Amino acid sequence: MEDTNAKLWAARVWGAILLAVASGLFGIAAEFARPQHRLATIGVATPGVVADVVGRGGGRKGPVYYPLVRFTDSLGRSRQFVGTIGTKPSSYERGERVTVIYDPADPTDAMIDSFIDRYLATIALCLFGSVWALMGGWLLLGARQR
Repeated sequence: MEDTNAKLWAARVWGAILLAVASGLFGIAAEFARPQHRLATIGVATPGVVADVVGRGGGRKGPVYYPLVRFTDSLGRSRQFVGTIGTKPSSYERGERVTVIYDPADPTDAMIDSFIDRYLATIALCLFGSVWALMGGWLLLGARQR
C-alpha cells in the first residue's frame, strides 16, 4: 500500500512539474509573439532586398545563415538589419526581394514580413509546451484514477 501511495505521490509531483514547465513555455511564447504582433500592428510595410547572407556560429556542423536585409524608410534613409531566423542551408539568396515591416518611430526595429519570421518561435514554443502539458495531464489524470 505504501509503495502505491509513493507512486501516486510521485506521479502527482511530476505531473505538476510538467504542467509548470508547460505554463512557462506558453508564457515565453507569448513574450516572443508580443513584439512581432506590435510591429505588425503599427509597422509600415516596404520593399526590401537581401543584401547578403551572414553565417553565424560554426560548430562542428558549420554556421547557420541569416539574411542581411536592406530597405529604405519613409524618410528616404537606407536601413539594414539581420533577420532573426537562421537556417542551414540559407532560406534566402542575395538579391532576393522581401517585404519588410518596420516601426516608423524606430526604423531599427524591423523584420521580414513572412510567416516564418512572425510565428516560428511562438509556434515551436507552443508545440513544446503542449507536449509537456499533455504529459503532465496524463500523469495527473492517471494518478487520480488510481
